[in-house]
Amino acid sequence: MIGKLTKGKSYRSAAEYLMHGSHGESPNRGILVDTNLTGDTPREWAKEIAAYRRLRPSLGKAVFHVSLSPSEADRTLSDGDWQAIARTYLDGMGFEGCPFVAVLHRDTDHPHLHLLAVRIRPDGSVVSDAKDYQRSETLIRQIERDWRLEAVAPSRLNKKKEHIMPIDKIPTNTVSPEARQAILESRLAEASAEAEALLTGKPRHVAPSLEVPAADTDKRKREYKRQLLEEAYRQAINDTFLDQIRFIRPSGGSLSIHSKDGGRLQDSGDKVVAYGMSDDMAAERLIEMAMLKGLDSIVLRGSDAFLRRAMAIALQKGLSVCPLDEHQLRIWLSVQQGDGDKAPAAQAAPAVIPMPPPAPPAAPAAPDPLAKYRPKPPNPLDMLSGPGRFNRRLDERRGDSGNGTPPAPIKPTFRRKP
Repeated sequence: MIGKLTKGKSYRSAAEYLMHGSHGESPNRGILVDTNLTGDTPREWAKEIAAYRRLRPSLGKAVFHVSLSPSEADRTLSDGDWQAIARTYLDGMGFEGCPFVAVLHRDTDHPHLHLLAVRIRPDGSVVSDAKDYQRSETLIRQIERDWRLEAVAPSRLNKKKEHIMPIDKIPTNTVSPEARQAILESRLAEASAEAEALLTGKPRHVAPSLEVPAADTDKRKREYKRQLLEEAYRQAINDTFLDQIRFIRPSGGSLSIHSKDGGRLQDSGDKVVAYGMSDDMAAERLIEMAMLKGLDSIVLRGSDAFLRRAMAIALQKGLSVCPLDEHQLRIWLSVQQGDGDKAPAAQAAPAVIPMPPPAPPAAPAAPDPLAKYRPKPPNPLDMLSGPGRFNRRLDERRGDSGNGTPPAPIKPTFRRKP
């Protein structure tokens, strides 16, 4: 099922289009499946909506519209199914109590549902549109599972997507057949992992990346950021990868390194991410970037195949790897034992040495029974009140001598020149 979201200002024009077409040429186009409005026509609906609009006159895009289109291979849904789907979607998006209409269209090859709602609740509060595309995709995946519909590619997951070269745009004259096959396999694996994440709810495949350990100082991290602005650093990248680099371009505080085989490295100073390349290629290039930066220890993220390959290369280069969890620790220990190309067996995994339990808090010290007999330490303020002390001279200067007579003027103590 694919969902397409739009937001606008005019409720009546949208309702007229859904029910009767663009210019009223299809009077029986829309089938009203469900609504909480009392009217029967778009004109009557608009009058009811006007009362809600007066609660929030400054709200611009108050009309929410979404179309839900199942796959052509799905079974035929009844009007009751469409009504339940409409209620599930609107409640999940936070439109409880908001005026809405659910209109079904059967004038195309396969039926699809239109939901038209107002983002104003009866109490005057507004339905938030923050991350509405992401929340909509999550709800659509839930509807597919509950109604046993076929899962299709999402229409829009995120406004900020990675721009990867299309498969048909990969240059064939500069890319070997092996490299092209590796790129295609990487794209296919990424698409499969994304679909699996949508169906199972598990986090999607993490792109191979290299990071500076969190224990590194902020000063060194700033130096890595400063390197991105130096022309010598870019020249060093070209010298390291020789003729593999297609171009290097600054991109939003980072450095985008595009290679001729269609891959890309995104260098943010303290983190480098690999896109559009196989795990082996990503491991080799990321470790080369670590050597170029002069890192002593690194943090790796990615699939198990990438981790094993990258850790094996790092071990050869003399780099230390900081495992993020117990799983990465097992892979790192197996690589050190010479099994870098094999997955570590579960029964042969080394046991993690447990940390010693924390020491119990010390018991409070018992009160000293002889404390009241011990002499008290002298008060430093009392030392200023004796004869010739600072406090006494300060009182005399202020005029408080204690005997009722005004103090004598203080004569200067410095000697005059003859």
